[in-house]
Amino acid sequence: MSFKNLGLVPELDAFFKEYGLKSATDIQKKAIPKMLKREHLVAVAPTGTGKPLAYALPVMNEVKKVEATFKARDVASPLAIIVAPTRELCSQIFNEFKKISHHQKLRVRNSSGANATNEYIKLVGSKFEILIATP
Repeated sequence: MSFKNLGLVPELDAFFKEYGLKSATDIQKKAIPKMLKREHLVAVAPTGTGKPLAYALPVMNEVKKVEATFKARDVASPLAIIVAPTRELCSQIFNEFKKISHHQKLRVRNSSGANATNEYIKLVGSKFEILIATP
């Protein structure tokens, strides 16, 4: 199934083209439509099957749809927050979101690691749409 048939915003097409993505993996075909309908989802799939995109694409899609509403906002708060259980996973998720955000002109920030307090201080007052963090 093509990504275009999943109901994602056209702004994602440049991302698909740059990374040569033509069709969704099984996990993406099942997860993306459910997430776009805001249904609860628990998904398990082997490594390398595209799980990060299975949830990153719907999140980016929804943020892009509501972004126009918040263009003139003065409040520095994210529209989406993704919490990962480990620093390594946080970094991996952040990298995937950065790849997609480049094409959608959305700002993604992460906060994890030993210097988390300093990172939080830097984030206060800065404007971004998506935060990837670890406790």
